Amino acid sequence: MEGEENMSENNLTCRDENTEAVKVIKETVKDLVGRGIIHSRDDIIRHLCGANFDITGVTKDSITVCAPDEPDNTVTLSGWLFSERFRTVQDKRYSGDGGPLTDSVRSEGSVGS
Repeated sequence: MEGEENMSENNLTCRDENTEAVKVIKETVKDLVGRGIIHSRDDIIRHLCGANFDITGVTKDSITVCAPDEPDNTVTLSGWLFSERFRTVQDKRYSGDGGPLTDSVRSEGSVGS
C-alpha cells in the first residue's frame, strides 16, 4: 500500500510539473511572437530544439516535447500557436533562419543530435 501511495504522489508531482512546464512554454512562445521573433510553427520548433527540448511528435494540431534526460515524460503543446495553421503576417514562404523545416529535420530531435 505504501508503495502505491508514493507512486500516486510521484504521478501528481509529475503532472503538476508538466502543467507548469506547458504554461511557461506557452507564455514564452506568446512573448516571442509578440516581440516579432517567432512567425510560424517552424520557428517555434526551432526555438524548442534550441532550448534543448526533444521533439517527440508533430501532428496537424500539436507538438509533443520532452527534456532530453526525461524521454518518457512528454508534454503536448496544442492550440493555434502550435498548429500547422499558425503564421504571422510577417511570415513569408520561408521563416526564421533557413526556411520551412522538412520532416527529416523535425524527426532528428534536439539540436546537435
